[in-house]
Amino acid sequence: MRDHLANMLNAAKASFDEWARENARFCDLKRARFDLPGGYPYGERHMQSIYLLRYYAAYLAETCMLFEELSENGLQFPVITSFGCGSLLDAKAAQYVFDGVYRYRGYDIHDWHLKGVALGDGCEFWQGDLFLARDFPDTTNVFHFPRSVGDLGERMNELSGSLLASRLHSDIIYVTATCRNDIEYDFEKLVAFGNLLTGYSLDIWIRRSGLDIVNFFGRNGRNGIAQKYSWFNAVNDAEAVSFCSGMVEKCEQSSYINCPLPDCREYVSRWPTLTLGELSYVALKYKRD
Repeated sequence: MRDHLANMLNAAKASFDEWARENARFCDLKRARFDLPGGYPYGERHMQSIYLLRYYAAYLAETCMLFEELSENGLQFPVITSFGCGSLLDAKAAQYVFDGVYRYRGYDIHDWHLKGVALGDGCEFWQGDLFLARDFPDTTNVFHFPRSVGDLGERMNELSGSLLASRLHSDIIYVTATCRNDIEYDFEKLVAFGNLLTGYSLDIWIRRSGLDIVNFFGRNGRNGIAQKYSWFNAVNDAEAVSFCSGMVEKCEQSSYINCPLPDCREYVSRWPTLTLGELSYVALKYKRD
């Protein structure tokens, strides 16, 4: 996993450098955030690269923690349907946690230029508007929202027809999400999705965030993600921290009068996510009535 992570981060650096060679000023990176109208610009190649550099490692670890809890709860062969799958990092997490024994279909409107796993051998990608999907794989036993509930939550009920047409076989279905900011909102919307599963009832739920994750997974009182997964040190191998935090210095405009502006440090030179306390996830377990 350490080699995989280093390779992904180095590929993202190389991809970003291609953009940087033609764009000496990095003001555009101020759009690389989630709180602007329209959300994060996932469809742009250089924005995908900077997203991967800042978040791929942490969100991979976060998803591994979530899947480990599902494994401890008895899940042995996950068949995952992922909504808003992006770079397919959740497929990589499943491959890692379940020793390659999994099936996966990811849905996203954007086809990311870097992916965590190769397609084929039970790993599929469906590009397009999720709400136009006729149905989902009938063997699905995990519906996963990788930090995507905030983008999809208000339209959750529109998935009811696709779910009904899927004719799900599994007696146990997990509805899971890694969460961006508001875990209460995500929990509420996941329950709303679970209510669309005809003939199933909520059995148990797991919800972890912030200090709870630190206490649950921390080692020796420290809360760095590398205390949980040693492979996370690939972030250092790839020098991702210095690459991301030094963006302002790389920007040609930084030598101009009045530059850098105050928000450049916040949005252009944003550090990667490194600590357990910045992670959160929810899992709901449904049983057939």
